[in-house]
Amino acid sequence: LQPIGPGAAFRAVAERTGYVELGEIRRQREEWQRDASKDFARQRTHEGLTAYATHGAVQFADDIGAARAAIVRDTIVDMDAHPDGSRLVLAHRRVDVAELNHAIRAARQERGELQGEQLYKTTEGERAFAKGDRLLFRENNRDLGVKNGMLGTVERADPGRLEIKLDNARGPGMGRSVSISTADYPAVDHGYATTIHKAQGVTVDRTFVLASGT
Repeated sequence: LQPIGPGAAFRAVAERTGYVELGEIRRQREEWQRDASKDFARQRTHEGLTAYATHGAVQFADDIGAARAAIVRDTIVDMDAHPDGSRLVLAHRRVDVAELNHAIRAARQERGELQGEQLYKTTEGERAFAKGDRLLFRENNRDLGVKNGMLGTVERADPGRLEIKLDNARGPGMGRSVSISTADYPAVDHGYATTIHKAQGVTVDRTFVLASGT
């Protein structure tokens, strides 16, 4: 996504005081991925996609349903292969995000990984959470110290209250603990998938992206 312009006031300050520019890409470890990121940033979309396709990272399906199912399968396989790793599923449309969150969570339920779930009324509708669930914060809250787009892992699910371990640089659920009352802070959702825009600034080991017409 292209950055939002800082505006004339920022440019005026930079002209008078000077500035430091960040130019090195650190989010991607592989050199070819760094080069592809530069291609995307410079609107060389074909070159960027070709790099990923050459490395086997672009797959096609017959329809959107089959594509979503493939992402769910790949995500579950990655959870088994890298249990301590971080991952995120991205889509452009919120309807696809909702479908992916539901499908990934259903797959985990079938495997018996989400026991003792509780139902909560959230800003996104009724949601069930259990210990081990991935959770997305959807609003900034200074008292809780959380921001819109933050991710965490549910440590405990009690009626009306959730205990969450935030993600940090060490991995998912490796940060500080946050306790929320869903009556006071209902702005939560499942955090297996999110929109591309909301994921801006998030760094994870592996990302699964659903490409759509938008």
